[in-house]
Amino acid sequence: MKGKGNVFIGWSSNNSLALKVKAELKKNDYNGVVGGKAESSLEHGVGDTIIKQMRSSSAAIMLFTSRSDVHSICNKCGKTVGGKILSGNMLFELGFLTGSLKPNRVFIVYIGDAADCAPSDLKGLWHLRVEKNDKTEEELAAEIVELFLKEQANGLVDVKIDLVADYSRLKNLIADHLVCPVYYENEMAQIIMMYSRAAYLCDNCSSAADFLDEVLHSCGDDDRMLLAINSAAAYLNAIGDLEKDDDGKVYLTKNAYNRYKRDLESYLGDAAMIFSKDDSFRLMLEMTVYSTLAFLEMTYFSNRDDNENDFEEERDTCLAAIEAAHKFEEADKEKNELFGVLYETYAYRNLALLYKRYDEAEQAKEAFEKSISARYKVLSYYRKKDFDKTILSQAEAEYYLALTDNIGEVDEEEKNRRLKELKDYVESVKKLSYDRAYLVRKIDQILKDERGKKDS
Repeated sequence: MKGKGNVFIGWSSNNSLALKVKAELKKNDYNGVVGGKAESSLEHGVGDTIIKQMRSSSAAIMLFTSRSDVHSICNKCGKTVGGKILSGNMLFELGFLTGSLKPNRVFIVYIGDAADCAPSDLKGLWHLRVEKNDKTEEELAAEIVELFLKEQANGLVDVKIDLVADYSRLKNLIADHLVCPVYYENEMAQIIMMYSRAAYLCDNCSSAADFLDEVLHSCGDDDRMLLAINSAAAYLNAIGDLEKDDDGKVYLTKNAYNRYKRDLESYLGDAAMIFSKDDSFRLMLEMTVYSTLAFLEMTYFSNRDDNENDFEEERDTCLAAIEAAHKFEEADKEKNELFGVLYETYAYRNLALLYKRYDEAEQAKEAFEKSISARYKVLSYYRKKDFDKTILSQAEAEYYLALTDNIGEVDEEEKNRRLKELKDYVESVKKLSYDRAYLVRKIDQILKDERGKKDS
């Protein structure tokens, strides 16, 4: 397991400090990669090794110390004169890293008077100046890593609901990561989970599942990446495994349900053993996996004869999905909230349909209202943004579908309000995909039934 990601450690005359920094990084679940000699005779030398090390890293800590410039020659007397410079090799490494990584991921650490020797072109880059004084190397390394971690607190700066609306960007980020990492593995794992939801919203589940299968064979052995890919692929493949009965209702077979359920529950167990409860990756994984489990149970149990054990299992999973979404939102309101609300919409609707199936009218009504409210919140946000029309169309379809779910159980005033919204929606849709056609037929039938009631 690589932990949160690889951090390249550049050094010139202070290998001992570099190793201490590596040890401090390990305490915080980062894998320090100390730049150095070729590790096998098949490699072309130190330069080739270091370039490979830098390409495999998502951040860098550059430990600059000054050294005497033995090549400074006096033009008049021809003697070597005093002067200090920075390592030319490290300046090359710094140039490579600043050209390939995000700006806040390259940390220049000037030790002692090294800053005085730095070229003026480096003055605008983030840097830290530390004095050794009476500090031990362990204390100095701890100080450097502590400041490094503060800058790494939040690499995923985008609002997550915005990322989910950009399927192509997410796919490109994943593909680029396999060639030259920019994000840490814990961040890329979250991007992969967002990618699976974006694939659903863009109706690209099958191709997305194939893409993740390719990624799985190229991502190495990082726990977060493996859990993210496998859980996301399970969701996408389950959608592809849905079958239809004679009435056109989709369902999941018993074998498929048991297989996916077993795998997903094992992913939750692995995450609970490896990561802390407030780990950002674990919070997103639990939200997405519980949502997938609720989806699996809805598509499996709804095609079976009702029984109390099934009801309790399905209800508990829906409630767990809602709780996981709330925890995810609370972890970072600004960036997580609407993405969490998106998952709430599915969990509340599944819960409402469950209560309706078991004639729990009051509980069904409350869950339906929460589902509609959450879906309207997401739809309102998308309408204000310049997103892909496919995403907006899907958000609209999900909202209007929610309006139809219990339209027969609401009061007359609410029914009339919904009927007007549904009628306006149908009239506004000019071109329909196959998936949208089902919703429009359902709305048309509701409107037709209402007209029939009035005529009679």
